[in-house]
Amino acid sequence: MYDKLIDSLLTRPPAYAPNDYPFWDDPHISAHMLKAHLDPEVEAASRRHAFMRESAAWVAKLHKGGDLLDLGCGPGLYAEMFDDAGFKVTGIDMSKRSIEHAAASAKAKGKDIRYLQKNYLCIDYENAFDIVTLIYCDYGVFPPSTRARLLKKVCRALRPGGLFITDVWSEKAFGRFEENQRVTEARGGFWSPDPYVCVKRNIRYDPAVMLEAYHVVTAADLRTYYIWNQAFACEDLTRELHAAGFSDVVCYADVCGRARDGEDETLCALAQKKQTLI
Repeated sequence: MYDKLIDSLLTRPPAYAPNDYPFWDDPHISAHMLKAHLDPEVEAASRRHAFMRESAAWVAKLHKGGDLLDLGCGPGLYAEMFDDAGFKVTGIDMSKRSIEHAAASAKAKGKDIRYLQKNYLCIDYENAFDIVTLIYCDYGVFPPSTRARLLKKVCRALRPGGLFITDVWSEKAFGRFEENQRVTEARGGFWSPDPYVCVKRNIRYDPAVMLEAYHVVTAADLRTYYIWNQAFACEDLTRELHAAGFSDVVCYADVCGRARDGEDETLCALAQKKQTLI
């Protein structure tokens, strides 16, 4: 195990190297993730709930009702806000714990929201939705080839003139992302119910790819978790959207529709599927 740890700490994995262990659907980690989602003041698994309400209100102004697909819906926080705004909502997430919470919450509140536990990279809809959302910088976790396939699926899922809303980290965020290494320890916590030491490494890659690598050491095991993301300029994100079949693309500072000022750490794209020519 020590050889494996030393090798992990002294090497740089290739960009977008996959995880050997589950993260989002790990039974222990997902419980801590759900707790973070549901804390209105914690910006970790989800953004702060006040920001989410402002964001949902902005989306509602873009399109009055209709069918909305929320990719990576987690425990249904955005989905319920979209339902309140008059949308017919479908939410997809790979976390069993999150989907079970979302479905139970919707049932308790009498909301008709459809939830599916699956990998949203596998969606296969056609002309089914007026809006598709992918929020909290999920888009940048995928390598370029996977992003291209996902965008084509999203475009196919939208009706002509439908809207896709996503946000990513900006070039400003990449500029502030520093390479470093930090060690923490706990007698049970986020990463494991057992005592552990966690070595976190931040690594930068070109072009504008960021890795947060967590090496979690317990008495019995070493597990490494990779969290990848990419930062974008508006021009680069627009180019990927156009290649997938979207026409008009407008960039904002965030998913509340704020104007950019050059200092924003996020970038939001509002993209429209091409209208059918008659």
